[in-house]
Amino acid sequence: MIPKLSIGLIVFNGEKSIANAITSLLDQTFTDFELFISDNGSTDSTQKICQEFMKKDKRIIYFKQTINQGVDWNFRFVLNKASREYFMWASDDDLWDPTFIEKNISNLKSKKTLVCSISEVDFFGPFKYRYDDPNQITKYRHVHPMSGIYLDKIKFYLKFKRSTMIYGIFRTEILKQNPVFEFSPKDLLVILNVLKYGDFGVVDEILMHRSSGGMSSVGMIHSLKIMNVSNMGILFMYWPFIKWSFRNLGLKFIIKNILTFFELFYVGYGRIILDIFRVVKYRLKK
Repeated sequence: MIPKLSIGLIVFNGEKSIANAITSLLDQTFTDFELFISDNGSTDSTQKICQEFMKKDKRIIYFKQTINQGVDWNFRFVLNKASREYFMWASDDDLWDPTFIEKNISNLKSKKTLVCSISEVDFFGPFKYRYDDPNQITKYRHVHPMSGIYLDKIKFYLKFKRSTMIYGIFRTEILKQNPVFEFSPKDLLVILNVLKYGDFGVVDEILMHRSSGGMSSVGMIHSLKIMNVSNMGILFMYWPFIKWSFRNLGLKFIIKNILTFFELFYVGYGRIILDIFRVVKYRLKK
């Protein structure tokens, strides 16, 4: 039987978390999938762990890249491997409840206008408070259903400034139509691009659990360096996004929403400036 779903699991030096991530995917109630694991040049025991799982489950296909090609390259690599009706990206430090795939594919099947479906999401780990303040829990805080006119959907997601929808389940054919991996911020632009073709759905249960130990915990500059982004790439990281916006949204839309664009840039560059202050402060103490 040909699997209905391709899963692209990307990892780099994930020996502490990869086993739990793979296990939570293999334990899904929906079993009709293939799991591509792309190891982006790990130097720890990630390869050994993945190969042990591959021996036990024929749904797993493991790829070891000889060097770290960058995270965007790895996202594109696993998508290019996919040929099934549905596709989802997975991160090595996230976890999924057993019904995550089943309920989201059911959502896609029942609502033909949807191009992507995801469940509600929470966060775990030492920096959880940055994402899930127990005093401010609200519905659709990290992901949000969306339908209607394309430019209205774009306007909402530019203000929403959350890109967790990228870890939902997509219709593969639509996701592949206009890849935007050469642009930054990649996660947000994948979402904006896919919205051209339909709507987003959200299953009203928390079935996905994201690690809080990502870019915010180690610093944005450090994370971008791990992704093989050059200094010039960091300095002009939003220039490709600006070009994409002119090409796809038009000057009139940009002018009408200029404050939203400035706010987006402010958040991104603000985190970089904060990192610089941290480095300066650390060096002054030495």
